[in-house]
Amino acid sequence: MHPANGSQRRADAERLANLAAELSGEVIGQEHVLAPVAEWVAHGELGLTNRRKPRGSFMFLGPTGVGKTQLVKALARRIPPSGDYARFDLSEFQTAESVDVFLGRGAGDEGRFGAEMARVPGCRVVLFDEFDKAYPRLLDLLLQVLDEGRLTVASGRVFDLRHLFIALTSNLGAGAAARMRHNSDTAVERTVLQYARQNLRPELFARVDLVCVFRRLNLRVQEAVCAYHVGRKLEQLQAEGIEVTIDPGVIQFLLGEGFSELDGARPLERAIQHHINRPVVSRWQSGGDAAGLLRVNAAHTGLEFAEIPQVASSTSK
Repeated sequence: MHPANGSQRRADAERLANLAAELSGEVIGQEHVLAPVAEWVAHGELGLTNRRKPRGSFMFLGPTGVGKTQLVKALARRIPPSGDYARFDLSEFQTAESVDVFLGRGAGDEGRFGAEMARVPGCRVVLFDEFDKAYPRLLDLLLQVLDEGRLTVASGRVFDLRHLFIALTSNLGAGAAARMRHNSDTAVERTVLQYARQNLRPELFARVDLVCVFRRLNLRVQEAVCAYHVGRKLEQLQAEGIEVTIDPGVIQFLLGEGFSELDGARPLERAIQHHINRPVVSRWQSGGDAAGLLRVNAAHTGLEFAEIPQVASSTSK
């Protein structure tokens, strides 16, 4: 339901006042997307959007690994009550038979859709990933979701989706963007949009509230992304009781191992996991404590824990 009274709206408005800035701490290098998305989320949460449709719908286009799904996750964490999101990879539903898997096959069967919505009760964000690959009938149903905010599954249950924010993601046009390495961001965005409009049904563009093209992550941006994910990794270790810090050279090493202009941040995230986990596990396997300062090893092939200098004890005479 939309906010029912003025005090609730004021509280929600205050909660959402700094949403774009908060998102920029997690979705790096895409500030041009965050401001309009945050503004639309605020409008939806305050009851100012069309109540017969989902509170907001977004089409996120751009290459892989640039923050499209990261933005969905970050939004879900900030839209109560669940803090989670439902995800459907529509590349799994490319045949007529797969539509029955999605919707269910008869009485009592709510299909993959019902199962995922039951997994995240109270979720406020739904992601339809690689939506452009879905079977045409499933795209028809997606148009219905965007237009009427509801979906009927095989059991006969009607899911009311008007309280949700819907995100559609696609890599359409990524190949064309990759060939424009020396062009401006504006030129690349224009090309991606043109490609998408040529390959998608015009009804989709007519029904989504915002179409956003995510930019490639250059070396400077990926350095900031690397620092962010290293920080998250160290927080994860700390939550497990493992106190690890890093030498300043670690970020540049990891960036060298994982930077990819073509594949975005995903190889970088894998490099961070691999190179930080390895010395932790190695220390455990040798019977030691996995804690302390991580630095680049002498061969510059990985990370190692710095040895703690032994302080000789002295006895008074």
